[in-house]
Amino acid sequence: MDLGRLSKVDKLNNLSGARVNATCGTLSKNYHEVRCHPAPDAFNPCEDLMGNWALRVSVWFVAIAALVGNLAVLLVLISSRFRMTVPKFLMCNLAFADFCMGLYLIMIAIMDVRSIGDYFNHAIYWQRGMGCQMAGFLTVFSSVLSIFTLTVITCERWYTITYAIHLNRRLKLSTATKIMVVGWVYSIAMAALPLFDVSNYSKTSICLPMKNTNSTDSAYLIFLLLFNGLAFWMICACYARMYSSIRGGTEGVAY
Repeated sequence: MDLGRLSKVDKLNNLSGARVNATCGTLSKNYHEVRCHPAPDAFNPCEDLMGNWALRVSVWFVAIAALVGNLAVLLVLISSRFRMTVPKFLMCNLAFADFCMGLYLIMIAIMDVRSIGDYFNHAIYWQRGMGCQMAGFLTVFSSVLSIFTLTVITCERWYTITYAIHLNRRLKLSTATKIMVVGWVYSIAMAALPLFDVSNYSKTSICLPMKNTNSTDSAYLIFLLLFNGLAFWMICACYARMYSSIRGGTEGVAY
């Protein structure tokens, strides 16, 4: 072993405060004592993108299930010999949205595998790179489109059940297509805004639009949350009305 070289390493070790191990002429740094600045948190870790192995395995399981399951749904519905109906059309849109979420989870899981134990060496490259921007776009696009489609499906089912005798007033495929075009445009717009510095995807390691430094960022985040909240309450209200209609019809028949 070159003692002069080791002496230089010891001096560097004393200056940096990090521990350097020398065994049989091999120098290795103990990365468990690395201090990250700013201080790491749940959204910006220092060593691992995923906090533990349970989370890591769960993400891989959900990602693969989302990709395989939703791809199977798309293939079955599109290749069906029967004509395309409104429920099938809406289910195709929902399956595609959830498939995109599976792609996002796969991208996060792969980055976790590449950077396990030393995420601090990849953080800047990942969060400011094209990969994180693509992942962020996918997660916002898929979540917004999924919520929008679920709301449309619920409203369509509510109207069909509540007004079952009005066969000529059902939602037509052409109308459903126009509604989903609006949903796609809205989803793409909301996912694209962070790419133009309205909030952004580089704030967190999992590429969520969490930046909130000015009024534009705040307006974007508030609007996104309000839309999701309104959609949730609309879905709950429709299911409550459906339950009430079905229960009332059952009691009427029994009477």
